[in-house]
Amino acid sequence: MTPDEVARIYKLSEGWPAALQLYRLSMRDPAVRQMLGDFSSRRPRELADYLADNVLALQLPGVQDFLLRTSLLTRLSAPLCNAVTGRADSQEMLHLLERTGLFVRRLDLDGSWFEYHNLFGSFLAEQMMGRNAELAIEVHRCAAMWHLHHGDFESTVRHALACGDVGLAADTLDEWCSSLVSGAMLITVERWCDRLPFDEIASRPSLAIKCAWALCFLRRWEKLQPLLTLLTAREKSHVTQADPSTVLSMVAIARDDFLEAFRLVRGIPIEAHRKRGFEAFEVAAAANLTAFMEIAYGHAEATREALAIARMQGERSDATFSSGYTAGVSGVELLLQGRLPESLEHLRGALSELRFNVTHSHASGAIASCYIWSLYEANELDMAEAVFSQWHDTIEQSALLDFLAVARISMIRIHDVRGAPMRAQEVIDEAASIARANGWTRYLRMLRWERVRRALLQGDLSRAEAIAQAGSSEARNDPDAPLLFAENLEDESLGQIRLAIYTDQLDLAKELLQREAGRSCVKRFREIKLGLLEAQRYQRKGSRNLAQRSLYETLQLAAPGRYVRCFLDEGEPVLSMLREMYQGIVSHDTESLVASQGADKAFIEELLRSSGTDLSRSQTSGRSGLLEPLTDRETKILMLLANGVSNKEMAGRLFVSENTIKFHLKHIYSKLAVASRLQAVASARDLGLIK
Repeated sequence: MTPDEVARIYKLSEGWPAALQLYRLSMRDPAVRQMLGDFSSRRPRELADYLADNVLALQLPGVQDFLLRTSLLTRLSAPLCNAVTGRADSQEMLHLLERTGLFVRRLDLDGSWFEYHNLFGSFLAEQMMGRNAELAIEVHRCAAMWHLHHGDFESTVRHALACGDVGLAADTLDEWCSSLVSGAMLITVERWCDRLPFDEIASRPSLAIKCAWALCFLRRWEKLQPLLTLLTAREKSHVTQADPSTVLSMVAIARDDFLEAFRLVRGIPIEAHRKRGFEAFEVAAAANLTAFMEIAYGHAEATREALAIARMQGERSDATFSSGYTAGVSGVELLLQGRLPESLEHLRGALSELRFNVTHSHASGAIASCYIWSLYEANELDMAEAVFSQWHDTIEQSALLDFLAVARISMIRIHDVRGAPMRAQEVIDEAASIARANGWTRYLRMLRWERVRRALLQGDLSRAEAIAQAGSSEARNDPDAPLLFAENLEDESLGQIRLAIYTDQLDLAKELLQREAGRSCVKRFREIKLGLLEAQRYQRKGSRNLAQRSLYETLQLAAPGRYVRCFLDEGEPVLSMLREMYQGIVSHDTESLVASQGADKAFIEELLRSSGTDLSRSQTSGRSGLLEPLTDRETKILMLLANGVSNKEMAGRLFVSENTIKFHLKHIYSKLAVASRLQAVASARDLGLIK
């Protein structure tokens, strides 16, 4: 080739390696060489097709036939090529094509598998279909049977569909989906099921079940509906073969119809003899849901038994999907039982182990969500935020409300701790959008009461009441009603008690506390949260000794597990009691209840340090100084208090509600360790805070 020809080829191909190779191969034809200057009006693909056509025409008839037939294969091996071409020398032919540069590249070191360059292969396939469509169908049929014989299900389905044998494709997909679903490869299931006629799926109950598993956990509700109609009819007819009860129970829990889910799962015999394969996966999934249910009803022993079955059957099915949920539910149960360090260790190990198998699956999302919650409760905020960032996309795809909720609400609170309330609000808005899209009204209620809690801690009682009144309420009067695990972090019952305390409806708060404490499903974590609310009620009532006693008992519950955020999340009311309690310990106050009963000083110090309290000052100041500095707003209110201004007038001057003034006064009294307006003014003057 002359330098001018090289320059022209480079300019026309823009350096595209595939086009350059086509030029090189087609230059054997003098006509192509003569037309080199006439290609400027062609687009790259048109140019490539023209050149490929010339390259193909230059080959011997036997080579052309081999190229055309094998172009319909995604990967080439000598035995496969022999099967679709009828030749016996495919290995030599593949090596010849590789040596001559005909866009064949090897995929392994020993030259057993090859593939065509996409450009050349797609051109050849188009030529094959155009020249002899019937032969192309026969090639696909031969390839499908060869791949089926060798256990390559994906290639079997692809070639079966290409030759129009939807029955073979559906039968193969049914078998293949057993491992796809249990391995959490749900997008693959959806993609291939979409290519099958619905009647083919409906006529195979086991395939319909597997397709429903994928669509459920991918939250494809519209696609799922026809299958649900079909499977629900089978469940009601009490079929024994391909029983859809397990997948229907999962669909129900994914839609947050937990009572229907629990009804279905109670009828599934998870204690049955050991299973294998997909049957073992379904038993493991049913056992997971059973454990989820038993947690909600507070049955600790039944929970452990169900989790043991889930682990055993998950191992027998080699199902990373169900095993991930088993690990997540196990971690949650440990957290709720008061065994936070064990929960952290368990979830950390499970997430690390799963990462090596399935990097981003629903299973890992379930574990990550529970791990974030445990990290948050232990006040390991940096790690919790890092885990959320790493697994965010996977968590967002979670089909089960409770896993998504504990991760999201933990992150809302982390942003508030970081001093980023706007970012916290963004997370709330994103979560509410997901909840509405999925019809998760329970999640919306949890988010609403989280917003109420945030407003209360910010001292905006009017806003808190408005948010609470904006949504419907579903009071739980049944002491045996289930409590799903995310509701232990925040729910309507906790929110109503907290709001009643802040608005001085103390009798209502007492009634609600007694009702919650009497429920059979209450575990250690819930006891801690209820104990903190009870302490606040006594504090609000002015019963200092009862408030201290309640807080002391709650500290005893929380100290073994080192639950930090339960205390800090209640804000200043609990922190002020902790500071007062600590002052009594360091000053050896014999009248202090906790000092005389031996409170866990180290745990109280951990809580106060985590809140930002300067303990060195507390230890040196005794009871004569402030327990915590006053805010600017509290200082203004204290000055108005000293001038005899009423609560109502203060509210008018500061443009806030009267309830907000009462909220700030409670904080001022706590920091000054006093119980009345007169005592507050006297103490403030002694400390030089006012004149």
